[in-house]
Amino acid sequence: MRCLLLIASICLVLMSSGLSGAEAKKKKYVGENGGDFEFIDEINKNSQVPSKSSNGERKRWIHDPTSDLCRPLNCKKREICLLEDEYSAVCVSKRDLHKNRGEIITKAKYLEEEAAKRRANKDNANNNNININNNSENDNDDEDAKNFSSDEESREDDVFYENNNTAGDKDDEEDEDNCKPCPVAKPTFLCGADNRTYSSLCRLDYHNCIHSTTIRIACKGFCPCKENTDGKRLQRLSERQSAFNAKYKKTIEQQQQQQQQQQKQQMQQQLMYKDNSN
Repeated sequence: MRCLLLIASICLVLMSSGLSGAEAKKKKYVGENGGDFEFIDEINKNSQVPSKSSNGERKRWIHDPTSDLCRPLNCKKREICLLEDEYSAVCVSKRDLHKNRGEIITKAKYLEEEAAKRRANKDNANNNNININNNSENDNDDEDAKNFSSDEESREDDVFYENNNTAGDKDDEEDEDNCKPCPVAKPTFLCGADNRTYSSLCRLDYHNCIHSTTIRIACKGFCPCKENTDGKRLQRLSERQSAFNAKYKKTIEQQQQQQQQQQKQQMQQQLMYKDNSN
């Protein structure tokens, strides 16, 4: 009987230890799936988010050849001075621009976009104010007056940011009201006859409409035109060649004069020698 009791107690101990080990294994398995595994997935998700946003963005540059920031840089021939913003300029390689597919906009377009943002913010603020006023009162005359005043302010902002060199000129404001603005499109840079680069033909026409000018296209691409640079180079080469020819001709004439003088001296010496011999 004692042996049977011992055997039964041993079996009970073994069964209880087996059940506790199974529960521990189950808890450990649940802990791995519910803890570390989900945490690693969250890290992977967080690490993938900035890579997508960084690949989706394109670097935007502002092209303004007349900017005072570009003067002290002295960019190389294969580089172009571009503005990151209104306060910083950088020399950028044209090859890198094409390779990275950077977006280049003119200063006028940049100012136009900034003015559009400000105008949109003002419109949103005005719309919120109008909704509040509509909830409180139903006075259409006051709403029309506010809309009219906001339109006048937005027009003044457009004139200031679009034509910062001619601010306060009433004639330019009237011309701008009559001129149609250009839509947002992919830039096709053109060099005008005034040696200024325009982002599209529409921008050139818009500039002519505002300033009442008749500027024509000189060539495609950035200013200055390649044909003009080649023409100036040929002109410099021809001037150098003509200067070299004139100098060469002068040296030949001097050598001929020296030879003639030497021949005269030899003739005189021969005559003197004959006279002395006689």
